[in-house]
Amino acid sequence: MTKYKGQVASYAPALGRVLSGVSAAALGAVLSLGSGAAIAGTCVFQGLPSNIVCSGPADPATDVGVDVILGGPVTVTTTPGFGIDANVGGNAIDLFSNTDLTFDDPNGSSITSGTNDALRTVVYGGGDLTVTTTGTLSGARNGIYARNYGVLSPGSLSITAANVSGAADDGIYARNDRGTDLSITTSGIVSGGRFGISAVNTGSDLSIAATDRVIGGDRGILATNSGSGALTISATEVTGGSGHGVFARNTIGTDLSIVTSGHVSGGDTGVLAQNTGSGALSITTASVTGVFGHGIFAQNTTGTDLSIATSGHVSGGDFGILAQNIGSGALSISTASVTGGATGDGISALNTGTDLSISATDRVIGGNRGIGA
Repeated sequence: MTKYKGQVASYAPALGRVLSGVSAAALGAVLSLGSGAAIAGTCVFQGLPSNIVCSGPADPATDVGVDVILGGPVTVTTTPGFGIDANVGGNAIDLFSNTDLTFDDPNGSSITSGTNDALRTVVYGGGDLTVTTTGTLSGARNGIYARNYGVLSPGSLSITAANVSGAADDGIYARNDRGTDLSITTSGIVSGGRFGISAVNTGSDLSIAATDRVIGGDRGILATNSGSGALTISATEVTGGSGHGVFARNTIGTDLSIVTSGHVSGGDTGVLAQNTGSGALSITTASVTGVFGHGIFAQNTTGTDLSIATSGHVSGGDFGILAQNIGSGALSISTASVTGGATGDGISALNTGTDLSISATDRVIGGNRGIGA
């Protein structure tokens, strides 16, 4: 088989974008025709079902995007030394499957697109979508774009990544429609011109775990769970340039939990959490800064308890901490020092549930009130 840098296999030039007006069944029938196609370039078929292996070093002078559209299931792996630096031709790696799709890079590969996404992965009909990367992904738009449509049957979406950046859009964009769990785990720096990590789930649980910095030009972490389960965020240092450091919304699920061990900052609000699910809302942080908005804004409208615990200084341009519990349980706030803005409160607490408790081990300052409850 002749090898050359180029397109792997394609059915349409705009890979990963679902054609309008085509039913899922028809799409699956069409895509399945590509499963026996020969693959040229740095990625080659290694047998059926569609196992594809990518090898060879990056060459920015000649690299173009790798495109794969198949009926699935599809598994793409890398060998040591693989890389791609595509400055023309769209996404660096673009994978589309009608059923299960797995991309597994255990070899620290460098994947770069100078014009679009570094890695774009789409499952349309149904099945699990799994992405594992250990190297550095850099995209002119998104670092990683992953979407599971789940049109015919539900599936999970799982992303495990190291260093990821998306210059214009998001470091990681993940959306799971009609599926089950959505999970994102990162061990390196994740940054995006818009959002560092953007996650939307309409399945069950949504979880984000970031052990290194997450940076967004607007929001650092944006997480929306409209599924039936819990929303959980665990992070270290998070920065949102003009928007929120962490924005989390649980609409119809159960619990919402946010734990951060490093500094969280937002040009608007540092941590903004809204729970309209059936469970508890809990926030545990170190230091938090909201430049023009609030340091922490927590709202529990239909759930049970609301708890906030901070070990570092919390400051906001408006309110330091604004907590509203309209749920059925207790509201508890435990803090160190808190500073509100010139016209705001240091701590403002509203509770229509059961017990209300506020404990501060250091100064609480507000231009309007220190503590309003």
